[in-house]
Amino acid sequence: MRPRNLLVILLLIMCLFVEATAFGNEPTKEQTEYLKKECQKYDLAYTLVYGVIKTESDFNPSANSRGGQGLMQLNKNTAAGLANDLAINDFDIFDFEDNARAGIYHLYNIKFKEKSMKKYLTLDVGGS
Repeated sequence: MRPRNLLVILLLIMCLFVEATAFGNEPTKEQTEYLKKECQKYDLAYTLVYGVIKTESDFNPSANSRGGQGLMQLNKNTAAGLANDLAINDFDIFDFEDNARAGIYHLYNIKFKEKSMKKYLTLDVGGS
């Protein structure tokens, strides 16, 4: 293969990568503020919560998979228990704030109550 052809192929691959990563969903300013407030309440890093949400649903509160639902891909049973713990009336797993609040509380439980750093670092929110 000629060096020029290789260069063109590499440039095309780079453009496809940039396009695929540049147009993902991002939280609004209000959503970011809400997430940061909830993270601060539970002494969790915003970057961790951002990473979980980006990975699990790409900030799509309507995301639905085999095991999880909503923003943080919470299991229905786990979400119901978390909503009960948090006294969230009329919990909606697809509501941004309800799902984020329950999911952040879930991370808090994993990190601090269970004191399981390995589980915290290798977390699979969707499969909980």
